Amino acid sequence: MFFIRNIILFLLTFVPLTLLAKESFIVSDSFVIPVEKAFPQYIFVKVDPSLSNRDYDALMSARFFIRRRLNTSWPADKFTEEENKVSLANDLIAFNNRTSFTYHILDKAKSKVVGCFYISPAFSDKHDASVFVWVRKAHLETEYFQQIKRDVRRWLKDDWPFEKIDYSWNKT
Repeated sequence: MFFIRNIILFLLTFVPLTLLAKESFIVSDSFVIPVEKAFPQYIFVKVDPSLSNRDYDALMSARFFIRRRLNTSWPADKFTEEENKVSLANDLIAFNNRTSFTYHILDKAKSKVVGCFYISPAFSDKHDASVFVWVRKAHLETEYFQQIKRDVRRWLKDDWPFEKIDYSWNKT
């Protein structure tokens, strides 16, 4: 299983998601994709490359968690802010093309990136989509992170058209 995930993650780095998805779009054209969802302690916002510097700081603090959960070497220790900006720009293209969706998790004041989550094409016929959530290192072992994951699940269940989502990358 981990070997297969490594191959998939490698391909995701170099191959457009549209080539790997079961269909070109993971949601129908009629579905209005939310760009923001507010909660009492944080806000989910559509990926935005202008947040790259704040996102980079959060990403690099969580890199060991991300690597361990996804069984990958991304992001590398020498991953740069410029590479992060390019990555976010690619995430935005995928979002606008409806092939995958990346959301920043911002604090309530929208001044700090707390983390990020990805809604990606499913890698098996058992699911409609796959989701992975990460937060800054300081929040990883906290109830705050658990609440974020519960809110992501609830939001996707209540407001998105998916029936079966794979959350296995966030299993504890």
